[in-house]
Amino acid sequence: MSVPVKNLSLIERLLQASVILACLVILVSDFSEDSNAQGCNGRPPLTPPLGYETAWYQYKNIAIKIFDRTNAQPTSPEEFNALDAAIRDWNNIKITGCSNVTFGSASRAGRAYVSSEDRIPDDTVFVIRTTERSGQYSGVYAGTHMRAGLVYLHSDYDLNTPDPHFRIDNLPKHEIGHSFGVANGTNSAPRP
Repeated sequence: MSVPVKNLSLIERLLQASVILACLVILVSDFSEDSNAQGCNGRPPLTPPLGYETAWYQYKNIAIKIFDRTNAQPTSPEEFNALDAAIRDWNNIKITGCSNVTFGSASRAGRAYVSSEDRIPDDTVFVIRTTERSGQYSGVYAGTHMRAGLVYLHSDYDLNTPDPHFRIDNLPKHEIGHSFGVANGTNSAPRP
């Protein structure tokens, strides 16, 4: 069966439009800065956008240890529970193809963090209250993957911090997301 020349032109145009549309969809999904578009719908991805070296091994059980602001200023039970719950909120995300990392219930250090004395064990996250950093996640690496991590939170942040992004019931969740290789999202979307 032969196709008339004027119909071939229409078929070519439809094919070109389909290719252009497919390319746009791929471009938008591959280069979105929104953390919700980065693998597993914002969940901890098995293949992290920032690379395997920035993430936990799959199916790890991670301990959490929360340090006080200072030895004279212990973490209140309300703040301790909020920090613990914010990090363990990631446990609610168990999807095929994702990391399936599990965070255990937090334990209290019962004192302030001292970098020269506190060696972090494997498969552990230290939550450190400091005046030197606003909020930051820092991985501790061994070989090609993370073996442990440090979540730094400014000691002035608490449950009453006016900006919800910096409250201690939200910021730890955002920072621990980096342990899955998830980058920062844009300001237009809520932080994980």
